[in-house]
Amino acid sequence: MVETGAEELRKYVVRRVLRQSGRYTFRVWFHDAAAKEEVPAKLQAMGCLLEARWPQGNLLAIDAESQPLAQRVADFLWEGQKRGVLDYETGRTK
Repeated sequence: MVETGAEELRKYVVRRVLRQSGRYTFRVWFHDAAAKEEVPAKLQAMGCLLEARWPQGNLLAIDAESQPLAQRVADFLWEGQKRGVLDYETGRTK
């Protein structure tokens, strides 16, 4: 849950986090077309929610509902990063 307020011409600007959701997020940038096809399917099979803004884009947002799932996702993405097919970062670390 967040607190929002108006700022200049913008109606809703996030001011602060009131309550953490307990979920974990990751962002992935693909360097390899095959990985771009395979990785999302594997993440969905793990139980992750995914968001990609542009069908031809290389950026993927990942949501993991718990710390154990987030650790599995991080381990999986780390293997892809070591192979050079993607780069990833976490959006929530605690």
